Amino acid sequence: MKTLFTILGIVAVVFQSIAQTNYTKPQLKTITTTNWVKPGPYLRVVNGVTYSIAYSKLWKKFSEQEGLGVSFLDPSDGGESCHFTGGIRQIKGTTVLYDISEEWWAHETYTGNLYMTRREYAKTVIVFNLENPLARGLDFMCIKIPNYVNENGVPCVAYDCGIQATNLVPVIKEEKIKIVSTNSVAGQ
Repeated sequence: MKTLFTILGIVAVVFQSIAQTNYTKPQLKTITTTNWVKPGPYLRVVNGVTYSIAYSKLWKKFSEQEGLGVSFLDPSDGGESCHFTGGIRQIKGTTVLYDISEEWWAHETYTGNLYMTRREYAKTVIVFNLENPLARGLDFMCIKIPNYVNENGVPCVAYDCGIQATNLVPVIKEEKIKIVSTNSVAGQ
């Protein structure tokens, strides 16, 4: 029992000395660090501007930009639906010309099956910097750019897929570090 009281007495003295010591929280300082990293595949450059196609609202799938595959009722014809489709007309390197057509569909009276009643050419659009157009289909990401005017003075709706960004990209990060005091006197 005497040993227990001795241990409790020592613990009390230790706690009292700790309580009497002036304890101060470590001082923290926020610093900003910049790391330069290689750009990922989602950073594309169009007309000298770097875009993140994952976050920019200007970038959409080509099919969404042109409204391809979205059916709507044709108000001029009774019961027909209409939608736009796209197909490649010409490929020159990474520049692709797409023909956009409008298709009308109707239901057969007896079976209810859909059949195409007509298809009409609507317009031609040009897409710049599109790699592997045959493998991509119509679901590639692009940005609308000002209309392209060909050598005959005919304007054409234009899109650009951009080129892969190659310049290093800054990644800025803030971190808190402990301030080490330099005011201490040697020997104390």
